[in-house]
Amino acid sequence: MDRVITTVKSQLFAQFCLDTIKPKPVPEPIPDPTPTQKEPVQGPDRKIGSIDYKKWEDFKEPEDSEERKQAEEYIKTMCSQDHRKEIKLYERPTKEKLQASTQFKVQGNEAYKQKNYSLAALFYRKGMLQLDYTFPDNEEEEKEFRELEISLHQNMAISKYYLEEWDECLNHVGQVLKHQPTNIKAIYRKALVFYKRDLLAESKELASLILKESPKNAEAAELMLDIENKMELYKSKQKKIFGAMING
Repeated sequence: MDRVITTVKSQLFAQFCLDTIKPKPVPEPIPDPTPTQKEPVQGPDRKIGSIDYKKWEDFKEPEDSEERKQAEEYIKTMCSQDHRKEIKLYERPTKEKLQASTQFKVQGNEAYKQKNYSLAALFYRKGMLQLDYTFPDNEEEEKEFRELEISLHQNMAISKYYLEEWDECLNHVGQVLKHQPTNIKAIYRKALVFYKRDLLAESKELASLILKESPKNAEAAELMLDIENKMELYKSKQKKIFGAMING
């Protein structure tokens, strides 16, 4: 089986969420050592002394930047309502999170063997969630993290393929190929999705690439045969349609 990856900025986003939802300390007010008597408000223009507060009331805050809006939207949609769970997960030791992610992967593999692809995808998703809040402290942890990430995305991709969720499958395949552009399994699954969507030229190009690198790859050879048969079938149907139009 194979591995899954979180979006490129998932870890940064997790950190952003945690920084945002953690309560910030409120500084104690500093008493004025020499309090002065407040001057009365002078007239409808809200002038206090020599300061015209009316112009500040009329002042409008500039609209938030697009980046800030997107970040707030992410927080609303991706951060769960129970922020304590996210903080608790973030504060767990890195080793524990890697172990938990591995365990979810094992459970997903068991569900996959039983052809329960929905349950398998759920376990793989939980494994990826552990990685979203994991920040390796050394090279060994970084290596384990990266291998887990790729493996989970691989497994999620094939589960989504059997669930016929093509976009999700391609998304996870894309995450694998970002780290391993020549990953044969990921390229093969991408070719399969293209074949299912009748993107035969694109599928054939990927299958040819696999066979060029691995001529004895039985799966790619079988896919190539299916693609060519499907192309011939479509050509035959087109000829019949054009013939009927001319004779009609």
